[in-house]
Amino acid sequence: MNRKLLSIALFSSPLLALYGSSAFYIFDKLDFKDYIFLTVPLSINIFLSWLMFIYSYYKFPTLNPYIRFIIIMLINSMVRLLLVNLLEMDPRKLIPQIENYFAHPIITSLAINAIIMIVCHNVIANESRVEAQLELEKQKSLMSEAQKQSLLQQIQPHFLFNALSNLKSLIKTRPLDAENYTLHLSEFLRYTANAHNNETVTIHEEIEFTKDYIEMQKVRFGDTFHYSIDIPHPIMQKHIPVLAIQTLVENIFKHNFLTEKNPIVFSIIYHDKYITIKNNKSSKQRNELSQGIGLENVNKRYQLIMKSKIDVVNTENEFIVHLPIAAL
Repeated sequence: MNRKLLSIALFSSPLLALYGSSAFYIFDKLDFKDYIFLTVPLSINIFLSWLMFIYSYYKFPTLNPYIRFIIIMLINSMVRLLLVNLLEMDPRKLIPQIENYFAHPIITSLAINAIIMIVCHNVIANESRVEAQLELEKQKSLMSEAQKQSLLQQIQPHFLFNALSNLKSLIKTRPLDAENYTLHLSEFLRYTANAHNNETVTIHEEIEFTKDYIEMQKVRFGDTFHYSIDIPHPIMQKHIPVLAIQTLVENIFKHNFLTEKNPIVFSIIYHDKYITIKNNKSSKQRNELSQGIGLENVNKRYQLIMKSKIDVVNTENEFIVHLPIAAL
């Protein structure tokens, strides 16, 4: 049973009993001793009413409230008669003139049971609302988590295939580069495998991971791109969604032509509470309106995890993405 309702029942039963028999004491129909004496069986009776209402609400939650009230009133009346006979405490026997006030116990009993029913209904209804809200929040959390995992699984589905193809080619032609490539690839795979366990990582962790990715691209593309990273050390300890920076850097390689004559230059810097990834655009990117699902993926995860959106600036010659950061 509901502990809160049981506590209310234990506390209120004697108070309601005192209230129910107070009229007899106020109008000098009972002395103080008999007044207190009368409240004992009445307190028991009221507490039993509490128990019946609590039990009925949990056992028969859809029962019509009027039928519930009538049934419990009838049971309550029978219990009261039984208590009176067992304890031989009929107030009419103690003080005969109380018999002239036969309507008062009936009206008082109706009022007390009505109060009990209203309190039970409100407490249980509020409890149901709280439980429903908690369940709703739980479902939202589960859906949000599932969505985050789904978004993470969209990242790098093609990368491993390309990486293994590159590794195969390097092993035949450039074995030393293949060894270096393998080291970076192993770190890359370790990080992505753990990504599903973390919503956010420090910027330092994300930058180190992104460097591994860039070094692998360096083996593949040589001097067709240049990059710089400038983030103050204190900012490195702040958090962003996992794989956010790397995904945007990967987009640079996916959506641009890379040649030594017209190399791609990109930077990762901190400015005014944002991590900014900026690159010049090749002819391949100029013909595209967006950078595909990678950019959308990062934006959705930012909305789910950070409750904010990324800022994209797409000009004729540059593509810039601003990532908000927070000290989580």
